[in-house]
Amino acid sequence: MAGLDIGRSEVRMVEFSGSRIQTAQLACCAREALPDGAIGDEGIGNLRQVMEAVSRLWGKSGSQARQVAIAIPSSRALTQIVAIPAHSSQAQRAALAERHAESLLPYPPAQALLDFRIIGPTHNAPDQLDMLIAAVRRDDVEDRIAVAESLGLQTVVADIESHAAAAALNRTLPAAPASSVFAMANLETHGALLSLCCAGRVVGERQLDIGHRQLQHDLQQYDGDQSDVLAGYLAQAAAHLAGALQTLQQQTSCVPTHIVLTGAGATISGMEEAVHKRTTISTAVATPFAGMVPPPAIDRAQIAMDGPACATACGLALRRFDR
Repeated sequence: MAGLDIGRSEVRMVEFSGSRIQTAQLACCAREALPDGAIGDEGIGNLRQVMEAVSRLWGKSGSQARQVAIAIPSSRALTQIVAIPAHSSQAQRAALAERHAESLLPYPPAQALLDFRIIGPTHNAPDQLDMLIAAVRRDDVEDRIAVAESLGLQTVVADIESHAAAAALNRTLPAAPASSVFAMANLETHGALLSLCCAGRVVGERQLDIGHRQLQHDLQQYDGDQSDVLAGYLAQAAAHLAGALQTLQQQTSCVPTHIVLTGAGATISGMEEAVHKRTTISTAVATPFAGMVPPPAIDRAQIAMDGPACATACGLALRRFDR
């Protein structure tokens, strides 16, 4: 089973080999750009263009996988963590999840797909459990399933992109996930998402309008010293991240020990340093493939460059070890 991340500006895939997550090895990894406008704020706008891009992606990767895990954009998902009685039955949990989800939905429940899972004991409440509830528009899932099916691929898992990326990063943490608190900044072409992760789970998120698409345009059009353009963008992006992080800390009472940068924008020259300087928190670019030896056919330098952008696809690919 491979991980297929259908992003706003490109599609990415990752596939692992091995029978256990502790000994997983990278088998395939590829990225393919999407035409501008193929996916918009409201979802996939041109299915044909996305299908063609995924077809090129699969051909480039050389993958023989016939099953995939897909990601739903965090901006399109509604989540809530609620405390429930530890002794509740599965039917009672399903009823609670449906009731809570319906209170969150800005659209009719018939248009939604709902899921829930127990994520651990409730803090300072031994007789309760924390349950994560997630709801997404049915169309957002079915459009991505249609893209996979156009290649004869069977979709077996759908996950929220930030949760998948967090799972990939948890694998590489030096400390046990149960004691780790970190922030994850997913920097993409059309925007960014800051997630706060505590004890192996995403506890808060903020969408940020600091995509680097405008930076790319400005650098192409600017005839003068491009370092000034880059410095201005880095300062703005770091300031937005710092402000969002402060808000999340106040909302969750979780203070991160470090910040991890993911997405295509994570490798922009000077980004790591700018975020660290503004937040004064240890900052690093994500290395989701840490400890893995790629096959000879995959260039190691290219994998190091692609790693931050492929964090979500990496987390999706790890779902094969859940089965």
